[in-house]
Amino acid sequence: ILGMTGAGKSSFIALCTQQEDVTIGHTLSSCTSGVSIYTVHHKGRVYRLVDTPGFDDSGRNDCETLQELAFWLGAAYEEGVQLNGIIYLHRITDLRVQGAALQSLQVLKALCGRKNYSNLYMATTRWEQVGRNQKSKAIARQRELCKNERFWGDIQSAGGRVISLSNNRDDALKLLEEIAERNSKFNLAFQQQFVDQRRQIYQTDAGRIVYEAIQGKLDEDAEAMEEEA
Repeated sequence: ILGMTGAGKSSFIALCTQQEDVTIGHTLSSCTSGVSIYTVHHKGRVYRLVDTPGFDDSGRNDCETLQELAFWLGAAYEEGVQLNGIIYLHRITDLRVQGAALQSLQVLKALCGRKNYSNLYMATTRWEQVGRNQKSKAIARQRELCKNERFWGDIQSAGGRVISLSNNRDDALKLLEEIAERNSKFNLAFQQQFVDQRRQIYQTDAGRIVYEAIQGKLDEDAEAMEEEA
């Protein structure tokens, strides 16, 4: 499960597991400090949900977040563990996708690789916070996400699913059922680059995006300091 800080990853897991020890954040400060695994038993199946720290985390930079993901993904790959699907959560209340949110989406695509887009489930959250008079605008925002190749258009065209996810346990479990029924096991492009090709994190497709963004920010800060001086 991936997404920006505050998109609802821990809330989704708490709905599925009904465990009281899933920490749920109610501010923009991240509460998921590292990769965590949660087990869900439902209709005779066992699901493993992987909770991940969000990019734009308040307690670490994006390089550290990617490193955290890299070591878990690398270890899982070497042990032969495959994924069945990736759920990417996005707040429908966000009026635009720009800055950190756009970078997070670019990293997601690079982590997966185009051949795995069909295994992506792009889920919009926080619909319960959309007022009745704002619902049509929210629906229009979701349509724009699906239409624009810069956002989710290329994912949907490749077979990825787009879902409006309510704050309801039945809907969350239906999503898990759909992923399980497809039974599409896969490895990420990032895992193959990191393990098989022995690339350093910054040399992977996802790593280049993260490290170049941080380097660009450092260059901007340096230029600003020079101007002040």
